[in-house]
Amino acid sequence: IKMQEVLKDKADVVFDGPSPTCNKKCYRESMARAIFCLCPRGWSPWTLRAYQAMMSGCIPVIIADEIEFPFENTIDWTALTVKIAEVDHLQTYDILKAIPEEAVRRKQDAISQVWRQVAWESPPKAGDAFHAVMRELSRKRRSFKASSFTFWN
Repeated sequence: IKMQEVLKDKADVVFDGPSPTCNKKCYRESMARAIFCLCPRGWSPWTLRAYQAMMSGCIPVIIADEIEFPFENTIDWTALTVKIAEVDHLQTYDILKAIPEEAVRRKQDAISQVWRQVAWESPPKAGDAFHAVMRELSRKRRSFKASSFTFWN
């Protein structure tokens, strides 16, 4: 509510809640028109909003002190998001306005390179979240497993 009060008079900010006239398509189109999409902390150590923003080409603005990102071994989240401390959330507008246009373009380019890694396709397609999970699991797998039915000299 405080953040909505701070942003309500900014002409270049859309800050809306749920609307019966805006369906999923409308929601995705609104996100696709935005440069930055707010992704505040939720009830879990991650936020679905960041993935939705990336899939729309919008730069996720993570407002969460304790958040866990997936695929941190393969995705440089600092290159494609903005992360703001929760204590600084009321300065979000000024922080975002201070980001140079070239840095914004680099983040947008980074998003276009990796967003498929957080998108679940049906059926799975090369490079999607399913394959990213399989890569992570493969990385964690033991390289050699000794068992009672394995023999060597």
